[in-house]
Amino acid sequence: MPETLANLRHLATVNSLADASWGTYVSGFRSWMAFCSALSIHWAMHGLIMASVIDLVCNYVILECCIRKLCPESVCDTYVYGVVAVLRLNSIPSADVLSEALKSPTVKMVAGGLKKLYAKVHPASSRLKVAFSPAAARHMETLLMSGKIDNGCRHLPWSLCILATLRLFACAMFAISFLLRKSEMLYKEGKMLPPTRASVTFFDSERRPIPYHLVGTGGANRAVWLRNNVQASKADQYGEGRIHLIMAQPGGNCSVAIFERYFSMSRDAGALVTDSLFDVPGLPRLTSVTLAKVMKATVTALGLSPQRVSTHSLRYGGATALAAAGFPEYVIAMYGGWKEGSRSLRRYIRPSIDIVNSVSAHMHRMSLNSVSDDHMAMFLAKASE
Repeated sequence: MPETLANLRHLATVNSLADASWGTYVSGFRSWMAFCSALSIHWAMHGLIMASVIDLVCNYVILECCIRKLCPESVCDTYVYGVVAVLRLNSIPSADVLSEALKSPTVKMVAGGLKKLYAKVHPASSRLKVAFSPAAARHMETLLMSGKIDNGCRHLPWSLCILATLRLFACAMFAISFLLRKSEMLYKEGKMLPPTRASVTFFDSERRPIPYHLVGTGGANRAVWLRNNVQASKADQYGEGRIHLIMAQPGGNCSVAIFERYFSMSRDAGALVTDSLFDVPGLPRLTSVTLAKVMKATVTALGLSPQRVSTHSLRYGGATALAAAGFPEYVIAMYGGWKEGSRSLRRYIRPSIDIVNSVSAHMHRMSLNSVSDDHMAMFLAKASE
């Protein structure tokens, strides 16, 4: 019985965090072990008093941030807590001592100072990814079709080469339309499996689901609605999921029509409904590295710097597009799976041109209005309180 309970406790502890978090925590613990070994101190800190542990933690974060040049937010907000988590996982008593040490004013002061020093050299605005907009995705398609950038499949038969281009374009538009993280659509070794085609449902004009084998056949089976079911993500620890709909728009080249065309062509090439969303027989697996390479080539061809472009730019492209259309923050957060009040979301949403014009016009009108004596008296009285 004790062994069974111990195993269950270990299982519960391991599952308390997402795989991605444990990966980062293990990296932090390995650097902690190397640091302690260099000082001839056991990594479990046996017998150390609180003052010594505080001193050890301060020296560790200084080494990681100032010598190894790691980001203080990663070290102070993740690595050190990873050490605590690994110690607790192994039932080592010093985990509680280390946890208390991290709350000490000394450690907080050192961590805060390192973050400010880092921000002076690397301001947050300089680390933002560029938003890859729907317009940029359409430029990407044009450049791929013209052969000005490589889709990585030119050696394949013409039909598969065309399908490879469509897959890249559909993937970009899908990510932008549903504000997806790369882990929510593409395969990566050692990470959670990407969604299958069964997670995507097309609906006709009567909102009836279109069977997979009839998608793209037109007529009564023309797709009017597209539903995407994101069943798991790194920020969704309890499997709540995100289910969102988008509707077809006039013109025939909207996101629904693009993805309907991709589904139809890839299905005819042999892709099954149980296959991953962007796996196609005869084509190499689409990875985030491949997609990012094509995106960087696109912005380079447009005369822009590719340094701040990654697959995450697609997610921010969707958020920026919604913000530019005037949608409130809570709608954008709901679609993208951001937490309420997310700092990362606020870095990327920008007011629309209409809002900017409205604010500017209002400020201008106020500058032209005369302030009455009553208003001036009220302002002066308020200021003197």
